[in-house]
Order: sequence, then structure tokens, then C-alpha cells
Amino acid sequence: MIYARIPETLKERVEVYAAEHALTTTSAVVDLLHGGLEAVSNAPSIARLEGRAAGLEVELGTTVAKLREAEGRVAGLEEKERNIVAAYQGLRQRTDQAVGACPNCKQPIRGYDLFVTGHCPACSQPVSTLLAGSDSVGGLDQKEVLLLLGAIGILVGMAYLASKA
Repeated sequence: MIYARIPETLKERVEVYAAEHALTTTSAVVDLLHGGLEAVSNAPSIARLEGRAAGLEVELGTTVAKLREAEGRVAGLEEKERNIVAAYQGLRQRTDQAVGACPNCKQPIRGYDLFVTGHCPACSQPVSTLLAGSDSVGGLDQKEVLLLLGAIGILVGMAYLASKA
């Protein structure tokens, strides 16, 4: 048996604990003493866990900051990709437009025929004479060719910049 004198305020707190948990005063003292001894013996472990938790909070903050930065970079890449797609679509539209007529069969020559296949789709005549400024009837619409070349230049420039990012 242990007999101890305790301050009146502590005794009142034990009695409140006993009443809240439907215990006798003796059982309440045993519970509280057991819990207190266990807390004291676990204090070093609790301190280590609290230190680890604080370290994990710092690590979490760093990880969240890195995530936000990565999200920003992804958003920037998405913007670049949208610009590249828009440039490609513009180039595609330009290559589908007629830029002149074949000097041989008078069929329309598209930008694609001029810069990719190099011949008329109807008669397979080379269209290099269009580029050389032939005196034949038909010829190129200089504005359309310049717009097509500009679209190609924009696409090549954007592809170059995207490769450097």
C-alpha cells in the first residue's frame, strides 16, 4: 500500500476523473498513476516521433513546393504544345491552299505540291518551273507563297524553341 498526501486541487481532479469513468477513487488513482508512469517511460520515444514528424512536415513542404513548380512547368509546356499545334494547323491550312496553276495542265497547285511532292498532282509535271518564275501561263500567287513560307518558318522556329526548353 502507498499512502500519499496530495494537494486538494489534485484530489478534486482525481475525484472528477473517477466520476467520469465510473471508478472508485482508488481505481482512478491506479489508472492515472499507471498512465503517468507509462507516459514517462515513453517520453524518449515520443520525443523521437515528434522530431520525426517535424522533419516529415518540412519534407512535405519541400515536396509540395516542388510539385507546384512542376505543375507550373507542365502548364508552360502545355502552352507551348498548344502554340505548336496551332502553328502546325496553320501550316496545314496553308499547304492545302492553291498557290498557283500548273504550267502544263492548268490544274491548281497547292503548297503541299510545291514544297513536298514537287510535282503537279494531275499531270506529274515538276513544279520547279513555278519557283524559277517561268513565263508560262498560270504561275504562282506570290502572296500565297509568302504566307506559306511564313507559316513554315513559324513552325520551324517553334519546333526549335521547344527543343531547347
